[in-house]
Amino acid sequence: MTCAEFDQLLDDYLEETLDPARRAELDSHLRGCESCRILTAQVREVMASAETLPRSIRPPRNLWPDIAERLASRST
Repeated sequence: MTCAEFDQLLDDYLEETLDPARRAELDSHLRGCESCRILTAQVREVMASAETLPRSIRPPRNLWPDIAERLASRST
């Protein structure tokens, strides 16, 4: 397996949606490839950080009037 092939399957690997044989291929590649181990750790870190984000973010106020004003000024 190449690093490019590993990269293509990394999301499925981390989400544990690969069949056991394919997952074993990736595990084997990881054992011998430091750069893919680093990449995997970095992506796991990003995913863990993303899990801590709020599910929704409300703007502090109604933003539409400012947006509408900016759009109107562009069309003139």
